[in-house]
Amino acid sequence: MKYSLYRFILHSEKPAYLGHPLPFIIRSTLGNSLKKFTCVLKQQECSECILKNTCIYSQFFEIIPPSIDCPAWITEHPKPFAIMCSDPLKMSYDQGEELTFEMALFGRANDYLPYLVIAIKEICALGIGKRMHDNERGTFVLSNILQDEKEIYNNKTEKLMLNSPLSLELSDMSEALTSLKNIEISLITPLRIKTQNHLNNNLLFYDFFKAVLRRIHILECAFGDVSVNIDYQKLLAIANSIIISDSDIKWTDWKRYSGRQHAEMKMGGLTGKMILKGNNLDVFVPYLKYVEKTLLGKQTTFGLGKIEVNFR
Repeated sequence: MKYSLYRFILHSEKPAYLGHPLPFIIRSTLGNSLKKFTCVLKQQECSECILKNTCIYSQFFEIIPPSIDCPAWITEHPKPFAIMCSDPLKMSYDQGEELTFEMALFGRANDYLPYLVIAIKEICALGIGKRMHDNERGTFVLSNILQDEKEIYNNKTEKLMLNSPLSLELSDMSEALTSLKNIEISLITPLRIKTQNHLNNNLLFYDFFKAVLRRIHILECAFGDVSVNIDYQKLLAIANSIIISDSDIKWTDWKRYSGRQHAEMKMGGLTGKMILKGNNLDVFVPYLKYVEKTLLGKQTTFGLGKIEVNFR
């Protein structure tokens, strides 16, 4: 699967107060901005639009049926991006302070980066977060963009120098870690996974790893190798034998404002750490590394499901 991680570095022109987690704000304002300048049939409903399969707004924000090559249990095309922030709950930014966020783009979405840059520059100019005492939002300048840690844009030249995206392959993530004693998994932002159609608040590694395999299969089917070969039965049998030896995982609620529903909504999930022990831990390495890069579970476009994994 084609994959690149883009880091957007902004600097505030005047103080800003976000009011909600940064990934929620970026996702919401990005959608509004993209639709504003890319939609050519503004009176047409997206679901009925003849351009829905090629329109960047639809690809990023609307529900699209999966490819006919995908298995029947995949009911919709996954969104081709995920949002990540190093400090998603930071609310206040002083004048001149740096604000950064990252977007992982999958497959052809990498070709749409110029559109995203235009949209983000407009977001910066209009202001981010809540209105301040002067009834205006804090405005920002898009200073730099890094693609996989290499600078591809700065606001001095305003030239965008695109590199070819990387290839995210399970086979490239295997390591000789046969002596693994444990794996530590940190749930950095709320993880939302369902068990028997209900959000899971009592996490077993079996359920967690089943969600990992599901995420990989869906992404590869949509953006990579449709014939991805995963031995579900064997891997889940091993996962069922793994013990969570230590855990401080708890349910954490984040709040966001829904422009469509004109109301504040809770969007919670599991956060904390768990330590895994058992035999054959090495088989999980490539799969866990994969979802470190793509996020996991539901609402990854809102920055949820960010995990970090340490192998010991």
